[in-house]
Amino acid sequence: MEEHKLLRIDEAVRAIHFPKDEIEKLWALRRFVYQELFVLQLGLAMRRLQHQTQLKASPMTLDKNIDSRIRQRFPFELTKAQEKVIKEIVKDMSQPVPMNRLLQGDVGSGKTIVAVYAMMLAAANGYQSVFMAPTEVLARQHLRTLTRLLEVGRRPPGGDTLGERSTSNTVGCADDAARRSASYLLQNIKIAPLFGGQKDSVRSMIRQEIATGTAQIIVGTQAIIHGEIPFHKLGLVIIDEQHKFGVMQRAALKVSAGKSGDKFDPHYLVMTATPIPRSVTMTMFGDLDVSIMNEMPPGRQPVKTYISDPERRAAWWDFVARKVSEEQWQGYVVVPLVEESENFDARSLQETYEQLSNGPLKNFRLGMIHGRMSTEEKERIMFEFRTGEIQILIATTVIEVGVDVPNANLLTIESAERFGLSQLHQLRGRIGRGKHPGYCTVFYNASVEGAVKRLKAFEKLSDGFKLAEKDFELRGSGDLFGTQQHGIPPFRVADLVRDKDVLLEARSDAVELVRDDPGLSRPEHAKLRKQMLSRYGAVLNLGDVG
Repeated sequence: MEEHKLLRIDEAVRAIHFPKDEIEKLWALRRFVYQELFVLQLGLAMRRLQHQTQLKASPMTLDKNIDSRIRQRFPFELTKAQEKVIKEIVKDMSQPVPMNRLLQGDVGSGKTIVAVYAMMLAAANGYQSVFMAPTEVLARQHLRTLTRLLEVGRRPPGGDTLGERSTSNTVGCADDAARRSASYLLQNIKIAPLFGGQKDSVRSMIRQEIATGTAQIIVGTQAIIHGEIPFHKLGLVIIDEQHKFGVMQRAALKVSAGKSGDKFDPHYLVMTATPIPRSVTMTMFGDLDVSIMNEMPPGRQPVKTYISDPERRAAWWDFVARKVSEEQWQGYVVVPLVEESENFDARSLQETYEQLSNGPLKNFRLGMIHGRMSTEEKERIMFEFRTGEIQILIATTVIEVGVDVPNANLLTIESAERFGLSQLHQLRGRIGRGKHPGYCTVFYNASVEGAVKRLKAFEKLSDGFKLAEKDFELRGSGDLFGTQQHGIPPFRVADLVRDKDVLLEARSDAVELVRDDPGLSRPEHAKLRKQMLSRYGAVLNLGDVG
């Protein structure tokens, strides 16, 4: 209180209700803002300490042989950003404490490659990995990517490779038998897909492969955290687009992982292609170590972005038709709703499909996809789009993340005012993934307050991290991360946009206090400890701290 010149509680209560002037009101507000942020940061600091002191992981070792074997799977050079993050992850996984890391990477920065490296490191050490995504479309995209990568560089067992010759500077692999074992494991990786809606016979077979350790990588959706999957030896859990999973869902996976046949806790890597503003990272994910990838792989094409009013629709559709017809390009049309709604003035999927198929795009093959479709329908539609049978795909935001079709270079977003900047940026990331540049046009309702300002920022900025900060500034944290998703109670007085400087002070002070009194067990901290546990103990699993 002395260091930050904070009012006493009795002074602050009086001044916040009956301030003498504007200055006294602001000093009272500062007291409560600091208190709220400080209490949260205490909880996060104690959760981090609890993770470091109470959980045990199996250290995973890496030598030149394993590293070379893994890199053979990648048909390209890794970026400096990927190399940096891999180094951080390898260091984490070599420790006897579970990795607890958040990986932020802009759209197209190559996070999946980093995840593959981590999973293959786990496999080389005899451990299984789980790769979980929030939607089946994204999970199946990961499954295809993993299947393709694990075929690259494959050699017959016992084959002569650079990796098998490299035996110097070995760390942790004590003898030739251990090296051969790691090479064999990397040579014979089996992926088990686990999705809702699978036939009982198929699911039973997959469960058996997981239970016996035959399957080293398990890919799927939330189906993984239901039904108590009997892992053989789970060493790594990767959760993609983690902000779409709630705290309780992540906790359920940890409970399931805890039923592995191994006595250790798995390492955790959570990833997102939605850049998160720094102040949000320090609150919602303050118990995690953070890695950032903001470098694009070579060859990634730029995307030209335009915001248009309805009068320019005809010119845009003429451009789309010409590119699809003359250059055989493909494209997406994204709408916010499956069906028309009386509550929102936004174009629906069905309405858009009918207008385009009977109008400007009537000479082309159109398809439609949304989240309410069955698994089989979605898979069929995406297959037909990837193979070019469908030229224009009309979709909801089910294609927001993970969908990778290099020939898709055109993106139309209807009712763009209904989307946040980060979501628009995610959608834009679906194009420009091949050898041609991408073209993105957004149509919007100009009568919606603030729409033009936000969309102008989208048109101007291509850096996802800058867009995230702008989105945060314009929309606030409540819209970006709903309380039902991240699980932390909403703030009563603090505002992460307005109070960024106070947040930095509170975080620094909380870390220092927990370092000095790890369990807040001293008498002078009893009330503070009680307040922190009352507010955040349940959601942060801190009931038994200290």
